[in-house]
Formats: sequence, structure tokens, C-alpha cells
Amino acid sequence: MPFRRLRTDSRFSAFSWFAIEFFLLFGLFILPFSKAAAETGLIVAIAAWNLRKILFDEPWGFAPACLPVYSLFLILSAFSLTLVLPEHLSTGMRGWLKWLESFSIFFVCYDLFQKPGRAQRFILVFFASLTLACANGFYQLWAGRDLIKGYLTSTGSRGDLIRMQGAFPSANTLAAFLLLALPAAFGCAVSKKIPSRWRMAGRVLFIFYLICFFLTLSRAAFFALVVVVAPYCVARKQFKPLLVMAVGLAVIFVFSGNLRHNCIDSLMNPKDITSGERVHYWNVTMG
Repeated sequence: MPFRRLRTDSRFSAFSWFAIEFFLLFGLFILPFSKAAAETGLIVAIAAWNLRKILFDEPWGFAPACLPVYSLFLILSAFSLTLVLPEHLSTGMRGWLKWLESFSIFFVCYDLFQKPGRAQRFILVFFASLTLACANGFYQLWAGRDLIKGYLTSTGSRGDLIRMQGAFPSANTLAAFLLLALPAAFGCAVSKKIPSRWRMAGRVLFIFYLICFFLTLSRAAFFALVVVVAPYCVARKQFKPLLVMAVGLAVIFVFSGNLRHNCIDSLMNPKDITSGERVHYWNVTMG
């Protein structure tokens, strides 16, 4: 009987969606600064979403195309735990639970963002959080230590490069966040569906994020950006942006010795520690 009353109570329904969105956005905002706090917020959001589904007897709202693939992956990865040595089983279980948490976050977002307003708030919070993280990175480059965790300025594995890192564990992690933010900022900059002042803000953010992206000197992120943008432009027959990107990258690599050294010269050097360690990991993985 109490459950039936809750299902017909519009105020409780609105509050439940508010709680799910609040903790999800809290986890997103705090993620660049505190992984533990972000994990707490995201887990509470997942729990609140599952509780709502049970109390309101709602369909789970899984993305139909993704559910079979994700379910198969989780089942196979669970079976793979049988190959793990007993002393490492707890570590393997934690890894499997992390995958389960990631998939749960995806489905919570899929269900939550059926209303465009929620998706827009998510993007705004993401921009706000990452902008603060990048500002902290600039402070770190200037002062030698970031404001949040006191991390020293990253100098690369060889100690000869100055890289923007901020409060992230590494410069590559910041670059990965920026790799997600750049397309979103670019979309805001060119969209015809939003007011002109927001398009201008999108252009400013895109330029700001692009500068930070280059300052990370992340080789993998640069290659990932090319791999994503090039096929997209070719598929849409947008060759002008592709040409601009190619010329821009060529100019940057010519005039930036640090960037060229980290992305090209070190890649061709088998004695470089970052390249050598990756080859070693691949050999171990392939047996």
C-alpha cells in the first residue's frame, strides 16, 4: 500500500529524479579533484536509480543495442576470474566491479538524459569542472605545484618535458578528459540550435581546451584525436576541417620541439622508457 502511494506521488517522483541527477552531477564535478568523493556520488546515484525502478515498477531503460554486448562482456569477464590466481582474486573482483559500475553509470545516463534539459546541465557541469581543473593546471605551471593536491609540475618520464597535469594523476589523464571536452565545446561553437552567446562561449572554451590539450604533450591523446576526427570528416565529406587540422598539426610540430620530441622522436626510439614499457606489456599480454 505505501508503495502504491509513492508511485502516484508526483512530488516523490520529481524528488527521486532530482536526487539521481544531483549525485551524478556531484560525482562528475568533483571527479578531477577527488576520486573518492566522485565514486561516492556516482554509487549513490546508481543506488537511487535502482531504488526508483523498484519502487515505481518502471522498466530499466537499458539501451537495447548495447545491453546484449555489455551483458556478454560482463559474463565473459566474470568467467575469466576463474583463471586468476587465488592471491589475486580480490584484485580481479574489484576490477570486475569497476566494469559493472561503469556500465551502470552509462545506463543511468541513458535513462536520465531522455529529457534534453538534464543532458544540457550535465554538459555545463562537465565544462565548469574541467575549466577549473585546467585553471589549476595553469597555476601549477606557474607556481610549480597545484592548488588541490599539491602535485608538482609534471616533467615527463625522462624529466625533460614540462607538461600540464593539474590535480590529475598524470598529464595523460587530463588529456583524456580534454579529448572528451573538445568535441562537446566544438559542437556548442558551431551549433545553430543554441543562442549566439552560448556559441561564443563554446568557441572560447574550445580554444582554451585546445591550448590545454597541447600543453599536456600527451602522445596517445594526439593520436586518438586524429583517429576520431579524420574518419568523421571523411565520412561527412568535410575535407576543409581535415585540411585545417593537418596543416595546424604540422605547423605546431615544426615549431614545438617538446611536442615533436614527445610524440614523434621518442616513439621512434626503442630505448625510450615509455615505448619500451608498452612493448613489454604487450609481450606479457600476448604470452
